[in-house]
Amino acid sequence: RLYAGVVDAVVITPYEWRPMPLPSYVRVLFDKEGELESSYGADAECLYLLRPDFYVSFRSQPANIESLLEHLSKIVRPASR
Repeated sequence: RLYAGVVDAVVITPYEWRPMPLPSYVRVLFDKEGELESSYGADAECLYLLRPDFYVSFRSQPANIESLLEHLSKIVRPASR
């Protein structure tokens, strides 16, 4: 939650159920048709950071939260506490 209010996290899944375990504050988008996966070229578990204009600012496959946090530390300030 270091970047809460600055970065909006959304888990996108091709399944019809919420992946477990996820904190309740994490939003889930169900992409049953695989449109987003296809659009962004994901063929396995991926982590993307999209700007508001949908430009890919960061991509990690497989998902690596530490790499994302390192990237974020270079481009944005953490949310105020």
